[in-house]
Formats: sequence, structure tokens, C-alpha cells
Amino acid sequence: MLAAYHLANAENLSLLEGVKPLAEAVGVSTWRSAKIAVFVGSSEGPDVSLRLENGPRCTRLGYIAWRLAGDAGLKIVAEAEAARTNPGSNLLVDVLKLAGPCIILLDELVMFARQLSASGLRHSCLSSNR
Repeated sequence: MLAAYHLANAENLSLLEGVKPLAEAVGVSTWRSAKIAVFVGSSEGPDVSLRLENGPRCTRLGYIAWRLAGDAGLKIVAEAEAARTNPGSNLLVDVLKLAGPCIILLDELVMFARQLSASGLRHSCLSSNR
């Protein structure tokens, strides 16, 4: 995961040892860094809202939308944020299109999912189909 983070964050592949020849071998001639969202499932419980830097409180998917596409990404999932439900794949695709090249790194996702059922949020967060 750390290697993926550094690769996505790199502005110049020649600064990463061994990466430039590999990129050239597969035909990558241009590169731009990606927007990155990191989700750590053990950092907070699912019932705790996150406070964005100079922004509102939001759920994990709201945080990911904001990290990737800023306020416009958060606006896309605003209705689901207000209801604390899953925004659905169509809205997430809209966020990804807006974000451009991006990567979402998920750490301790299983731990987070286990907390959902313990907190009673599992049904609303995992079963909602909008």
C-alpha cells in the first residue's frame, strides 16, 4: 500500500528508483500525480463523524469524496451524507470522473465492517441501495 501511495503521489517517475525503466517498458511516456484518499478502518468507529479541514462533519464515503474531488465531490454525495446511507455506485462514479486520476487506499477495512454490525449501522450503511 505504501508503494502504491508513493507511485500515485509522484510527480516525476525518475525520482522513484527502478520505476522509470518499468514505465517506459510498458509505454508510459507521461505521468501526473493522482489525488489520494486513505481510509483507515481502525482510526475511528463508524458512528463517529469525521471533521474535514475547514469543512463540515461527514461519514467515511463523504470524506473519500471530499479528498478526491473537494467540495464538489462532497456535494455529489450530500443527500446520502445527510441520510447516513450508501450513496450508490452511480454517484461514486460521478465523484471519480470529477476527481480524475485518483487512488483510494483501504486499510483495516474488515475491522471497520465488523464495527458496523456492532454499532447497528450495518443495515443502513451496507444494505441501502439508492
